[in-house]
Amino acid sequence: MPQPPRWVRRARGLVDTPAQVGLLLVIDAVAIAVGISFYAHSDPSLADVAVWWYPLFADSPVAVGLGALTVAWWLGRRDDAPPSWPAALLATLAVVWLVRMGLWTVGALAIGWRAYLGADAVLWSFWGILATHALFLAHAAVTASVTARRRGTLAVAAVALVVHDVADYGLGLAPPLPYAPTPALLAMSVATSAVALAVAWWWLPPAGATTP
Repeated sequence: MPQPPRWVRRARGLVDTPAQVGLLLVIDAVAIAVGISFYAHSDPSLADVAVWWYPLFADSPVAVGLGALTVAWWLGRRDDAPPSWPAALLATLAVVWLVRMGLWTVGALAIGWRAYLGADAVLWSFWGILATHALFLAHAAVTASVTARRRGTLAVAAVALVVHDVADYGLGLAPPLPYAPTPALLAMSVATSAVALAVAWWWLPPAGATTP
Protein backbone atom coordinates (compact mmCIF):
# COMPACT_ATOMS: atom_id res chain seq x y z
CA MET A 1 0.00 0.00 0.00
CA PRO A 2 1.27 3.53 -0.71
CA GLN A 3 2.76 5.74 1.97
CA PRO A 4 1.86 9.45 2.01
CA PRO A 5 4.44 11.79 0.48
CA ARG A 6 7.12 13.06 2.83
CA TRP A 7 5.84 16.64 2.84
CA VAL A 8 2.46 15.40 4.06
CA ARG A 9 4.13 13.50 6.89
CA ARG A 10 6.10 16.62 7.75
CA ALA A 11 2.87 18.62 7.94
CA ARG A 12 2.39 17.02 11.36
CA GLY A 13 4.98 19.52 12.59
CA LEU A 14 2.29 22.19 12.26
CA VAL A 15 0.21 20.48 14.95
CA ASP A 16 2.93 19.15 17.23
CA THR A 17 1.72 20.97 20.33
CA PRO A 18 -1.69 21.68 21.87
CA ALA A 19 -1.04 25.39 21.26
CA GLN A 20 -0.56 24.79 17.53
CA VAL A 21 -3.68 22.64 17.37
CA GLY A 22 -5.60 25.28 19.29
CA LEU A 23 -4.50 27.99 16.86
CA LEU A 24 -5.59 25.86 13.90
CA LEU A 25 -8.97 25.23 15.51
CA VAL A 26 -9.46 28.96 16.14
CA ILE A 27 -8.65 29.68 12.48
CA ASP A 28 -11.06 26.92 11.48
CA ALA A 29 -13.80 28.39 13.67
CA VAL A 30 -13.38 31.79 12.01
CA ALA A 31 -13.40 30.18 8.55
CA ILE A 32 -16.57 28.24 9.36
CA ALA A 33 -18.29 31.39 10.64
CA VAL A 34 -17.31 33.33 7.50
CA GLY A 35 -18.51 30.45 5.32
CA ILE A 36 -21.85 30.18 7.09
CA SER A 37 -22.29 33.94 6.76
CA PHE A 38 -21.63 33.65 3.01
CA TYR A 39 -24.29 30.97 2.58
CA ALA A 40 -26.71 32.82 4.85
CA HIS A 41 -26.55 35.87 2.57
CA SER A 42 -26.16 34.15 -0.81
CA ASP A 43 -28.86 33.59 -3.42
CA PRO A 44 -30.15 30.96 -2.83
CA SER A 45 -29.36 31.12 0.87
CA LEU A 46 -29.63 28.80 3.84
CA ALA A 47 -33.14 30.16 4.38
CA ASP A 48 -34.16 28.77 0.97
CA VAL A 49 -32.85 25.26 1.64
CA ALA A 50 -34.30 22.56 3.89
CA VAL A 51 -32.20 22.02 7.00
CA TRP A 52 -31.31 18.42 6.10
CA TRP A 53 -29.61 19.69 2.92
CA TYR A 54 -27.31 22.07 4.82
CA PRO A 55 -24.33 19.63 4.88
CA LEU A 56 -24.42 19.41 1.07
CA PHE A 57 -25.30 23.06 0.40
CA ALA A 58 -22.82 24.74 2.77
CA ASP A 59 -20.07 22.43 1.60
CA SER A 60 -17.00 24.59 2.26
CA PRO A 61 -17.81 25.19 5.96
CA VAL A 62 -18.56 21.47 6.24
CA ALA A 63 -15.16 20.62 4.74
CA VAL A 64 -13.37 22.84 7.26
CA GLY A 65 -15.50 21.46 10.08
CA LEU A 66 -14.60 17.88 9.17
CA GLY A 67 -10.93 18.81 9.15
CA ALA A 68 -11.22 20.56 12.51
CA LEU A 69 -12.98 17.55 14.07
CA THR A 70 -10.28 15.20 12.78
CA VAL A 71 -7.45 17.32 14.19
CA ALA A 72 -9.33 17.72 17.49
CA TRP A 73 -9.75 13.94 17.65
CA TRP A 74 -6.00 13.52 17.17
CA LEU A 75 -5.29 15.96 20.00
CA GLY A 76 -7.64 14.10 22.34
CA ARG A 77 -6.44 10.56 21.65
CA ARG A 78 -4.61 8.80 24.47
CA ASP A 79 -2.18 6.62 22.54
CA ASP A 80 -0.79 5.96 19.07
CA ALA A 81 -3.28 3.21 18.26
CA PRO A 82 -4.75 3.35 14.73
CA PRO A 83 -8.03 5.25 14.48
CA SER A 84 -11.28 3.37 14.89
CA TRP A 85 -13.40 2.86 11.77
CA PRO A 86 -15.66 5.87 12.57
CA ALA A 87 -12.60 8.08 13.21
CA ALA A 88 -10.98 6.85 9.98
CA LEU A 89 -14.20 7.58 8.08
CA LEU A 90 -14.27 11.10 9.53
CA ALA A 91 -10.65 11.61 8.47
CA THR A 92 -11.27 10.25 4.97
CA LEU A 93 -14.30 12.48 4.46
CA ALA A 94 -12.33 15.46 5.80
CA VAL A 95 -9.45 15.00 3.37
CA VAL A 96 -11.76 14.27 0.44
CA TRP A 97 -14.02 17.26 1.15
CA LEU A 98 -11.15 19.68 1.75
CA VAL A 99 -9.40 18.68 -1.48
CA ARG A 100 -12.62 18.58 -3.48
CA MET A 101 -13.88 21.98 -2.32
CA GLY A 102 -10.45 23.57 -2.63
CA LEU A 103 -10.03 22.39 -6.22
CA TRP A 104 -13.70 22.91 -7.15
CA THR A 105 -13.71 26.53 -6.01
CA VAL A 106 -10.47 27.36 -7.82
CA GLY A 107 -11.83 25.65 -10.94
CA ALA A 108 -15.23 27.37 -10.73
CA LEU A 109 -13.60 30.78 -10.43
CA ALA A 110 -11.26 30.03 -13.33
CA ILE A 111 -14.11 28.88 -15.58
CA GLY A 112 -16.32 31.89 -14.84
CA TRP A 113 -13.71 34.60 -14.24
CA ARG A 114 -15.38 36.96 -16.70
CA ALA A 115 -18.49 37.08 -14.47
CA TYR A 116 -16.41 38.67 -11.72
CA LEU A 117 -15.08 41.56 -13.81
CA GLY A 118 -16.38 44.82 -12.39
CA ALA A 119 -18.09 43.09 -9.49
CA ASP A 120 -18.36 44.86 -6.15
CA ALA A 121 -15.66 43.82 -3.70
CA VAL A 122 -13.92 41.80 -6.42
CA LEU A 123 -10.77 41.70 -4.28
CA TRP A 124 -12.63 39.44 -1.83
CA SER A 125 -15.30 37.85 -4.05
CA PHE A 126 -12.66 36.51 -6.44
CA TRP A 127 -9.10 36.73 -5.13
CA GLY A 128 -9.98 36.32 -1.46
CA ILE A 129 -12.10 33.24 -2.06
CA LEU A 130 -9.49 31.85 -4.46
CA ALA A 131 -6.69 32.20 -1.88
CA THR A 132 -8.64 30.87 1.10
CA HIS A 133 -9.89 27.82 -0.77
CA ALA A 134 -6.43 27.06 -2.10
CA LEU A 135 -5.45 26.77 1.57
CA PHE A 136 -7.96 23.93 1.88
CA LEU A 137 -5.30 21.75 0.26
CA ALA A 138 -2.82 22.63 3.01
CA HIS A 139 -5.45 21.85 5.63
CA ALA A 140 -6.08 18.50 3.93
CA ALA A 141 -2.37 17.69 4.18
CA VAL A 142 -2.27 18.56 7.88
CA THR A 143 -5.41 16.49 8.46
CA ALA A 144 -3.98 13.50 6.58
CA SER A 145 -0.74 13.71 8.54
CA VAL A 146 -2.35 12.84 11.87
CA THR A 147 -4.64 9.93 10.97
CA ALA A 148 -5.27 7.06 8.56
CA ARG A 149 -7.94 5.40 6.47
CA ARG A 150 -9.52 1.98 6.88
CA ARG A 151 -11.04 -0.52 4.50
CA GLY A 152 -14.27 0.85 3.07
CA THR A 153 -13.86 4.48 4.08
CA LEU A 154 -12.91 5.58 0.57
CA ALA A 155 -15.92 3.70 -0.83
CA VAL A 156 -18.23 5.57 1.55
CA ALA A 157 -16.58 8.85 0.54
CA ALA A 158 -17.09 7.99 -3.14
CA VAL A 159 -20.81 7.38 -2.58
CA ALA A 160 -21.05 10.65 -0.63
CA LEU A 161 -19.42 12.51 -3.53
CA VAL A 162 -21.91 11.06 -6.02
CA VAL A 163 -24.79 12.14 -3.77
CA HIS A 164 -23.14 15.55 -3.46
CA ASP A 165 -22.85 16.06 -7.23
CA VAL A 166 -26.42 14.82 -7.83
CA ALA A 167 -27.72 17.22 -5.16
CA ASP A 168 -25.66 20.09 -6.57
CA TYR A 169 -26.73 19.78 -10.19
CA GLY A 170 -29.91 17.73 -9.92
CA LEU A 171 -31.52 19.59 -7.01
CA GLY A 172 -29.90 22.99 -7.53
CA LEU A 173 -27.77 22.92 -4.37
CA ALA A 174 -24.50 23.88 -6.05
CA PRO A 175 -22.59 26.72 -4.36
CA PRO A 176 -23.95 30.09 -5.54
CA LEU A 177 -22.02 31.51 -8.49
CA PRO A 178 -22.51 34.66 -10.56
CA TYR A 179 -23.01 32.55 -13.69
CA ALA A 180 -25.22 29.63 -14.65
CA PRO A 181 -23.82 26.08 -14.45
CA THR A 182 -22.19 24.99 -17.69
CA PRO A 183 -21.09 21.60 -19.06
CA ALA A 184 -17.51 22.65 -18.28
CA LEU A 185 -18.45 23.28 -14.65
CA LEU A 186 -20.20 19.91 -14.37
CA ALA A 187 -17.24 18.09 -15.93
CA MET A 188 -14.86 19.92 -13.62
CA SER A 189 -16.97 18.93 -10.60
CA VAL A 190 -16.84 15.25 -11.49
CA ALA A 191 -13.10 15.50 -12.16
CA THR A 192 -12.36 17.17 -8.83
CA SER A 193 -14.35 14.47 -7.02
CA ALA A 194 -12.20 11.81 -8.67
CA VAL A 195 -9.00 13.70 -7.88
CA ALA A 196 -10.08 14.16 -4.25
CA LEU A 197 -10.53 10.40 -3.85
CA ALA A 198 -7.16 9.73 -5.45
CA VAL A 199 -5.45 12.26 -3.19
CA ALA A 200 -7.07 10.76 -0.08
CA TRP A 201 -5.87 7.29 -1.15
CA TRP A 202 -2.35 8.66 -1.65
CA TRP A 203 -2.11 10.94 1.39
CA LEU A 204 -3.92 8.82 3.98
CA PRO A 205 -1.94 5.69 4.90
CA PRO A 206 -3.87 2.51 5.64
CA ALA A 207 -4.49 2.04 9.36
CA GLY A 208 -1.53 0.33 11.00
CA ALA A 209 0.95 1.66 8.44
CA THR A 210 1.24 5.29 9.55
CA THR A 211 4.67 6.86 9.39
CA PRO A 212 5.79 9.29 12.13
